[in-house]
Amino acid sequence: MIDALRTAYGLERSLNTRTILDTISRAEVLAHYRTGFGEVMAEELTNYSLVGGNRLRGTDPALAVPDSVGVLELKRDRALVAWIAPTSFRQQWNAPRCLVDRMVREGGRWIIEGREP
Repeated sequence: MIDALRTAYGLERSLNTRTILDTISRAEVLAHYRTGFGEVMAEELTNYSLVGGNRLRGTDPALAVPDSVGVLELKRDRALVAWIAPTSFRQQWNAPRCLVDRMVREGGRWIIEGREP
C-alpha cells in the first residue's frame, strides 16, 4: 500500500517525461492518473495537467512523492495513510507538513481515493 501511494504520487513526473510540445489526449492523461487515483482526483489532476486542451503543463507540479509514509488505519479494502510532504512542495502550495489520504482497493490494487481534511 505504501508503494502504491508513492507510485501514485510519481504519476505526474512519469507523465511529464514527454516534452511540453508533445500532444496527448485528455483520455490518455485521465487513464494514466486512474492507475493510482480515484475518479474524482484523477479528473482534477487531468484538468490541472492539461494546458490548451492537449499539451502538458511544464511547471508547478501538483504532486510530490513523499519520503516518509505511515499507515494510520488498515481495513480489508480501506486505509488511512499519512505522509510528510517534501519541504519544496509545502512551500510551493502552502501545504501542511503532514497529509492524510484515504486509500481503497480497486480492481485488486490500492488507489488514492481522496484526502482527509
